[in-house]
Amino acid sequence: MTAPKETVRTFIAAAISPEARQALEDAAGRLRQDIPKGVGWTKSQGFHVTLKFLGNIRPEFVDRVSDSLGAPAARSTPFQLGLAGLGMFPNQRRPRVVWAGLGGDLEALSALYQAVEQAMTELGFAPEDRPYAPHITLGRVRRGASEGLLSKISSTVTVAPKPLAQPWQVDSVHLFRTDLQPSGAEHTVIGSWALGAPNAAAGRS
Repeated sequence: MTAPKETVRTFIAAAISPEARQALEDAAGRLRQDIPKGVGWTKSQGFHVTLKFLGNIRPEFVDRVSDSLGAPAARSTPFQLGLAGLGMFPNQRRPRVVWAGLGGDLEALSALYQAVEQAMTELGFAPEDRPYAPHITLGRVRRGASEGLLSKISSTVTVAPKPLAQPWQVDSVHLFRTDLQPSGAEHTVIGSWALGAPNAAAGRS
């Protein structure tokens, strides 16, 4: 299913390092070998730390979102994150999302999330109704998965080795657009703002 042409599917996120991306790609590849069916695995270029999913918005509203991201980025400072194991949402018994956890300066990440959330709420986006749970999505379990498959996914993820990568510095926040293609979602950066910069403008496209 694709979004109407008059809207743009967007989200706000922080990037990860190439080393972390490779570690997650390797981890997802191992999981995919043991769980060949029933999970839609994320492409490696889709690995990112989501701060706010905006959904489908009109093109002219993208500029308002962009104008609102400078302030929360400027109030933040660069910080470090790292990978911290694998897990599942909502729980191990009925997994729906397979994810990699995050470690490092989670307080700074949470502060950036809260700043972005406030800025987007002021624009009229609905506030999140769940606590922020920092993670990187590796795959989503397809609808209709059998109890046996859910058990297989749970047991496989539980014993899988932790992806390893050196901590990386988060120094900017990005606005992405998503294009849904038959081969999967394609993500493109359409704006970036440096953390702690006076005008928080690392470049906009």
